[in-house]
Amino acid sequence: MAIASTTMQKKVYNEVLQKIITGDLLPETQLVHRKLAAELGVSPTPVREALNSLARDGIIENHPRWGYFTKKFSFADIVMILDVRENIESMAARLAARLITKLGIVTLEEACKDYSQALNQDDLKVIISKDQNLHNAIAVISGNKYLEKIIDNHHLLYVISWSVQLLHDGMNSSDFHSYLKDCEFVGLRGHQDIVKAISNHNEQEAERLMKAHIGAAKNEWREFFEKKGCG
Repeated sequence: MAIASTTMQKKVYNEVLQKIITGDLLPETQLVHRKLAAELGVSPTPVREALNSLARDGIIENHPRWGYFTKKFSFADIVMILDVRENIESMAARLAARLITKLGIVTLEEACKDYSQALNQDDLKVIISKDQNLHNAIAVISGNKYLEKIIDNHHLLYVISWSVQLLHDGMNSSDFHSYLKDCEFVGLRGHQDIVKAISNHNEQEAERLMKAHIGAAKNEWREFFEKKGCG
């Protein structure tokens, strides 16, 4: 019974997560576990467990006496997430450059190629997925399972935070797509340079480029919020 509950909890977790990422659940929406259970065709118990897990991962918020709500990410939230990513992922890049094998090089090159091909599609979901695959591959190659877990969580938080902004706060999807293709540090060239440095076992350069990659994203968000008058 416990195994079945855990499996169902993961299913509910992922379904709620996808609703948040795609904008089906808007920011500051209350998540009523009995209502969700009815919608998903499951009992209330795995829904409560999934909501607890989502709150622990920082994806939703639990307000005492009021319940669970989807989160509205602010500029400060995005900066804090990127601050963590900037430091943790630069460390992962350095370790990956130290430890990478021939198989690891093939893995990164394939992940970068997949990302490049995704940029030719007009589907941000695919681009997001391929970007996350590349960053996660670097984390795995770093050989530090704790770094890997933190990176996975904070990349997910970042995806949620900016997808909320993209869908609901005035960003233009096609403009954002072009930006990913053309920006030196954030887009394709940035990823290619990072992969090259790691593949060449250049630890310092891999670390520097990853910091520049994520730091550029932070600067872009600062400009976006300043244009909206809430920077």
